[in-house]
Amino acid sequence: MGAKMVLILEDDPVVASLYNNFLLMMAQQVEIYDSAEAALRAFRAAPSIYRHAILDVFLPDQGTDGLTVALQLREIKPHLPILFATGLDDSINEARLRKVGMYLRKTSLVPVIQAALTELIYGEPPDGYPDSLLE
Repeated sequence: MGAKMVLILEDDPVVASLYNNFLLMMAQQVEIYDSAEAALRAFRAAPSIYRHAILDVFLPDQGTDGLTVALQLREIKPHLPILFATGLDDSINEARLRKVGMYLRKTSLVPVIQAALTELIYGEPPDGYPDSLLE
């Protein structure tokens, strides 16, 4: 079985740490980037090691956004599971994001965040949750 690497692109270190801690409890290896450029460079260098990606939607001052990064990742690895995370209410773009990956508001309660990460990694939500938390 190959690596279980999760690529995280998140410019908020507190949020990145939260994802990292949950994923480590699920025995996932994690690489965290706060720069879209660095994340894309790492992915392009070794796309086969990444099984999942968690992308911040809004990346101020970086000249790009999570959706653009996701599309570039998918050009290389078309079936890469992606979870978009945003701290803003972005109902206008939510439908576009859901066509590419799963969607999570960072303001969700911790159990919802944990369940969303479980669904991303294992393909289904944990017992006791709806069929998909993110539809």
